[in-house]
Amino acid sequence: MAREEATYEKVKETYQSLVDEGQKPTIRMIRNLIGGSNTTISKHIQTLTAQRRKEKLLNYSISEKLRDTLIDEMLVVADTTRETMIKDITALAQREDEHLKIMSDLECQLKEQREKENDMQQHITDLESTFAKEQIEMKRDIEILTDQLNEARDEIKNLNKTISEKNVVLGKQELTLKHEQEMSLNLQKQNNQLAEELSSLQKQHSKTEQNLAAEREKSNSIRQLLEANKARTSEIKEEVSELRYLLGYGKNKEETSSTTSQ
Repeated sequence: MAREEATYEKVKETYQSLVDEGQKPTIRMIRNLIGGSNTTISKHIQTLTAQRRKEKLLNYSISEKLRDTLIDEMLVVADTTRETMIKDITALAQREDEHLKIMSDLECQLKEQREKENDMQQHITDLESTFAKEQIEMKRDIEILTDQLNEARDEIKNLNKTISEKNVVLGKQELTLKHEQEMSLNLQKQNNQLAEELSSLQKQHSKTEQNLAAEREKSNSIRQLLEANKARTSEIKEEVSELRYLLGYGKNKEETSSTTSQ
């Protein structure tokens, strides 16, 4: 938003109003009342002060030549002082803008670091929750498969027992024996198939454990990264505090310079 222009007449009127109220006018006070830039207000104040000094000198009962000489010298001094103050004020304003920009950039970086930290923390929480669920599911699957394997073994034992009994009873019946032998072979094939399935499940379980170990290492890496980000966040906070301190010092110096000029 553009600043309202501070004309000489506005500055003169505001300056006189503050004097009438018993206050000592400053650049900041006038700028807060009518707006404008520090440089313009300072320039008008210098002109107004020089004009008032000139008017006071005119009221003294001294010679015209001496009076003109004094006035010229005072105007030169006033102009020199005004230019110096304008340069100082401009430099302070530039420094203030630079400090504000640096502070804004640091606050943006701090905000981004906090967002990254929150995202990483949420990711770690999600991973831990997923790991816990997968472990529970794997334990449940292993228990189910173990029960099925035990049941299959019991069935095989029972079948083998039945085959043995039938072999004793039907030892003389060749055709029946062959039939029982075929049944035994089929059961053995089922046993081998179940053994192969169990071996495959054990391999899958081993691979899952390896994946879990890799995810744990990844989780540890993320935690280390979070700790590094926290350390960086602390450094940024310290830098922001130092910049705020420096910014406060610049403003105090500006007020001191303005008071001294009066």
